[in-house]
Amino acid sequence: MSDRIWSHYQEDFINFAVNGQGNGVSEAVAGGAKTSTGVEALRRVPGHLRVGAFSFNRHIAENLKLLVPANVDSTTFHSFGARALRQTYRNTKLREDKVDDILVGLLSSYSDLP
Repeated sequence: MSDRIWSHYQEDFINFAVNGQGNGVSEAVAGGAKTSTGVEALRRVPGHLRVGAFSFNRHIAENLKLLVPANVDSTTFHSFGARALRQTYRNTKLREDKVDDILVGLLSSYSDLP
């Protein structure tokens, strides 16, 4: 727990994240300490629980790893989904260049355009 003094809104969010059930949303202006509040909530989760913290890009996920305890898996949505697929369908190979192949195929059908 940090020495920071949290607003009652932030404390409500942190308490819900740690003790609540269901889904919650943190809505605030830019610079409104959403990330700091979320990190504090993750720090307060009991260490025996395994928790996921999802980001939209690898850079943010890697920075978040430095701020949260070891029981928090900080990863991207894409990485989490790919890992779930690999664990569920062990013999499946994911093609990292699939989107490139699709785009090349689509663009080649327009080769007659100026």
